Amino acid sequence: MDIDEVPIKTVRISFHIFQKDDGSENIPDNPAGHDYLDMVLDNMNDDMASLDNFDYTTTSPYFQDSKIRYEVVAIHFWENTEMWSKGDAASPSVWLSNGNDLYDFVMNKPISYKNYSIHLLMPGNYSGDGSTVGGVACDAGCNDWSMAVGSYLWYQNTGGLPNNPNHWDPAINWRHELGHNLGLRHIFSASESCSDTPNCQDCNNNLMDWIKPQSSLTQCQLSIMHHWLENNSAVGKSGLPNYNIEGQVYWPGYSSTLNPVNYVSNSLVHVTLNEPDADLFNWTLSYGSAYWQSDNDGKDLEIDYSGSSGTSMNFEVETEYNCNTISRKVGFEYSGNLYSIHPNPMVNELTISMNDETYNKIVDNSNFTNKNGHYLKVYDQYKSLVIEKVLVANFGSRTIEVPGLKPGLYTVELQNPYFKKTFKVQKL
Repeated sequence: MDIDEVPIKTVRISFHIFQKDDGSENIPDNPAGHDYLDMVLDNMNDDMASLDNFDYTTTSPYFQDSKIRYEVVAIHFWENTEMWSKGDAASPSVWLSNGNDLYDFVMNKPISYKNYSIHLLMPGNYSGDGSTVGGVACDAGCNDWSMAVGSYLWYQNTGGLPNNPNHWDPAINWRHELGHNLGLRHIFSASESCSDTPNCQDCNNNLMDWIKPQSSLTQCQLSIMHHWLENNSAVGKSGLPNYNIEGQVYWPGYSSTLNPVNYVSNSLVHVTLNEPDADLFNWTLSYGSAYWQSDNDGKDLEIDYSGSSGTSMNFEVETEYNCNTISRKVGFEYSGNLYSIHPNPMVNELTISMNDETYNKIVDNSNFTNKNGHYLKVYDQYKSLVIEKVLVANFGSRTIEVPGLKPGLYTVELQNPYFKKTFKVQKL
C-alpha cells in the first residue's frame, strides 16, 4: 500500500482505569489524572505522526507519518478492588486471562462506544520493580481490548522531570499493543509475515520489537494496519475511504449517473468509469444477452441491444485499489419501447402510448410511481420549444391536439426520472 496516498485514519479508543473500592492506588479521577491521560494520548499521536527512520537494514521506504491517529472517546474510572487486582506483575502468564476478565467487566456496563472503540484497560496491584512493566492485546487483529500493567508506576514516576509524570513510556506501550489490535505481530514471531522487518528480538527500533524507543514501522506493517482498518471499520472514526466504483452512462442525446439499475432508451449504450483511480476493471456478465465489450483497461463498456431479443443485462465489475478489492453489481434495462407515438406523419393530433410490460418492469425495480411523471416537449426544426406538457405517472395513452403547428419536421421528446426518448415526427 502506498502510505502517501491513503487518508489519515482516526481510531476510537476508550481508557479504563481500575482503582480500589475507595478510589485509591491508580491514576486518580481528578484534573491531574485527566491531564496525564491527555499527555499520554498526545505522545501517542505525536510519535505516530513522526516515526523515526530505521536503525536496521530494510527494503522498506521510510514513511515519516503513519497516517494513523487515536482519539479518546470515553474515560472510565472503576472503583472495584477485584478488577484492580488483575494487574499483578508477578503473574504475567495470566495477563491474557486477566485482560479478558476486565473486558468482560466493562462490556457488562452501560457504556458508550461499547462496540465502536478499542478498550485500553489499566488495572492496579502492580508489585514489580519496573522490569516487567508492559502489556498485552487480545490478539493480532482483535480490536476488543489491550491491557497495560504498571500504569500507576508510570504516573508516579516523573522520570526526573518535576511535575511531569512519565507519559512517554505508557505512550510507547499503548502504540505497541494497538499495533497488535490493528493486525501486527512481533517482528521475531514465526507468524510475522513482513519481509521488510528485521527477524530479531531486542535489537532494533521497530514498534513491534521489545526494545525502546519502538519508533519505526515498515511499509508492510503500515499496509497491514491500514488494510485492517479499511476492512474492519467499526472502531474507525474518520479517514476510512468509501471505496466505490462510479461512472456515467451515455447514449445519443442523454446521459446519467451509473446506478444499480440503469434504464436506457437507446440500443447503443456507453459506460465510462471514473472512480477510483484504478488501472484495470474487469467486467463479468452475470445475466442477459446482447453484444458487449470493454476496453481502455475496462474503464469503458459498450452495449449494443440492436438485433438482440433480450432487454436485461446484469454485470459485476471489479478492480483493485490500494490493496483493496472493490466490486459493484450493475444492471441495464433497455426501455426504448416504453413510449410509442402515432400517427407519423401527424395532422391535427398526436397520440403517445406506454408499453404496459416495460412500464411495470420499471415500476417493480425503481418505485417509479413515487417519482414525478413524464414530460412531453415538442421542438420545431429550429429547436424552438412549441409544446410542453406534464403527463401523469401512468398515463397509458394520451392524445395531444396540434392543429396550430405549421407543416414540417418536429422532434418529440419524452422524459422520465430515468431516461429520455426522442422521436422525429412529420407534420402535414
